[in-house]
Amino acid sequence: MINHLERVRKAKVIQKNFRNYLWRKRVREAAQEWRNLVAEQQMQDFDLLYAHVEKWKLGEYQRINETCSGATRIAELNALLDKEVQLLNGIEYQKNLIRKELKENRIQRQLVNLGRPTKWVGYKNRLELIQQIREILHESEYTCNRVELEELFSREKRLLECNYNAKDLVNLHQRQQALFLDIIFSVGKTKPKADDTRMCIKCKNVRPLADFTLHTRQKVVAICQTCSNLKLSAIDKSIYKAILRSIRRDERQRGALASYAFIIQEDDIRFLIENIWHGHSVLSQCDNRMELRLPRWKMTEDWAPWNCICLTQTEARAHINVQHLHRVYEKNFLQDVQGRNSLALTAFRKLKEVDFDFVESGEWWNVGLDGQTI
Repeated sequence: MINHLERVRKAKVIQKNFRNYLWRKRVREAAQEWRNLVAEQQMQDFDLLYAHVEKWKLGEYQRINETCSGATRIAELNALLDKEVQLLNGIEYQKNLIRKELKENRIQRQLVNLGRPTKWVGYKNRLELIQQIREILHESEYTCNRVELEELFSREKRLLECNYNAKDLVNLHQRQQALFLDIIFSVGKTKPKADDTRMCIKCKNVRPLADFTLHTRQKVVAICQTCSNLKLSAIDKSIYKAILRSIRRDERQRGALASYAFIIQEDDIRFLIENIWHGHSVLSQCDNRMELRLPRWKMTEDWAPWNCICLTQTEARAHINVQHLHRVYEKNFLQDVQGRNSLALTAFRKLKEVDFDFVESGEWWNVGLDGQTI
């Protein structure tokens, strides 16, 4: 009886430790998945922080205007400005830390993809490796920093011949690695031509065309990506992303893969919501952005910025079942919606012209042949 109880007790201890091991393993796996997910979304989440700071500032500004006046109001506004600057500096500091961490991770992944390092035993194999690298540098067209890199190799060669320990050459290897990274990122890159550059009208810096923002309403390439991010930093883009996802989901279910919904971006949805429909439902005047949707206006035509209506989710579900608009809506309401869609057509006129030229030229059939999905 005692031996049986002892075996049961030991079995419980083993089971307890095994469950503890499984629990710790799952926690580590979940933590790793979360870190990978957060690393991809951290930079986008800063837009939400900027939006919260802007919302807080507007609320405080309204409170000060309602409760204070004269010198007291000026003092409160100065204090509010100091708090806003402090919050923005803190967010920018954390943003720079995240950007630096992501850059380091990107460099490490690129080094891993280039291949595992050559394993060597003793300095002779290392000297052979150094000689091979120097020959590759002489054959390549890369000349920048080559003299400095060869000097570092020569210095390492002399130290290895003097039986220096490899642990004492860590700093020397780090300098070599920095020069190698410069070569890796520079080889294959060509200096942009004059025709491939533009001067940003905001920061007055000359940048390649790839550094400029592109959207469907612009006529010229004028503002770079950095200045565009500063301009829209206080906007919560997640709301407009959700609206755009719902539009694309509906169009995909209807089989309308040639719809303009797969061309426009979050900034275009924000323009439609805020500038065309003034941030509220055209029926109920609901201004809760989380509830707003942009379904088709005419259900028989593909979605387009000039063929949509701003409604809440409940109103949108009822609207998609409407077959004859003039039988359900009043004449004044129809004219109002058609007027707003005319404004959207004017704003997105360039998009329609480009789409017409693209389809008429016959180049549309190449879309999707590169293996990318919409």
